[in-house]
Amino acid sequence: MILWDDDERRVRPIHWGRAMAAFAAVLLFALLAVYLVSTADFGGASGTTTPRTPGPCAPFCPAPPGGP
Repeated sequence: MILWDDDERRVRPIHWGRAMAAFAAVLLFALLAVYLVSTADFGGASGTTTPRTPGPCAPFCPAPPGGP
């Protein structure tokens, strides 16, 4: 097993300081990646490809134009 010492049959202690440092490094890398992606400039906004049709919104109007 990984935690067993070959010389003695007892479990080696876990180095919590190293484990926390590794966890902090992974967390810092993830936060840095999120920051870099959120502030990146991916170019200008593209135009819509959905065709627009002029005219009334019927039958998809939320309320009748004359009132309730």
